[in-house]
Amino acid sequence: MKYLIKYNLYILSVYTLVMLGVLVVFWDSFSMLQRFAIGFLGLITLHEWEETKFPGGFFKVMSGIMKVDMTRVPEGLLHLPPMVYIVIVTLLPLVFPGVLGFFLAVMVLGIFEGIIHIVGIKLGRLKKPYTPGMVTAEVMLIYSIVGIYFAISKGLVASLDWLLGLVLFIGGFLLLQVSVYRFLDLKFADVVKRMKANMKSLRG
Repeated sequence: MKYLIKYNLYILSVYTLVMLGVLVVFWDSFSMLQRFAIGFLGLITLHEWEETKFPGGFFKVMSGIMKVDMTRVPEGLLHLPPMVYIVIVTLLPLVFPGVLGFFLAVMVLGIFEGIIHIVGIKLGRLKKPYTPGMVTAEVMLIYSIVGIYFAISKGLVASLDWLLGLVLFIGGFLLLQVSVYRFLDLKFADVVKRMKANMKSLRG
C-alpha cells in the first residue's frame, strides 16, 4: 500500500503509455469513440502531472478554497482516489463501447475540469490567472467538446445516454471527493459548509 501511495502517479503514467501504445499498434481495432477515450487518458495523465508536479501546488490551492490544510496528509494518499477514478472512468468506454453513457461521462469530466480550473482562480483568490493543472484542463475541455460533437454528428447519442453519462460522472466524482475527505477526517457536509462560507465571503 505504501508503494501505491508513493508511486501512484508513476503507475498511472506507465498504464497510460501502455494504453497509448496499444492504440497505436491496434489502431484499426478501436472505434473512434474508443480512440477518443484513450486520447483523453493521455491528456488527463498530463493534467495530473501539471497539478501535482510541474508546476504542482494543486492541493495547496485547494487548501485555501476549502479552508483546511490538505498538506498535512501525504500528497500521494490524496492522489490515490483520483488515480483509481481516472483508470475506471476511461476504461469503461473501452470495455463497453456500445454504452455511450460511459463515453459521455469521460467527456463531461473533461469539460468540468476546464470550467472548474477557471472558477478556481476566483475561489482561491489567486493573484495570477492560473490554477495548477489549468493548461491541460483547457485542452481537455476543447478535446471533450470535439468528442461530444463527433458522437452527436454521427447520430450515436440518445437522451438516455446523456442521463447515464451525467449520473456516472456525478456519482463517480462525488465518491472520489468523499474518499479524499475521509483521508482528511472531513465529512462531506462540513466541506459544503466551508465552500458556501468561502463563496459568501467572495460576494462580500
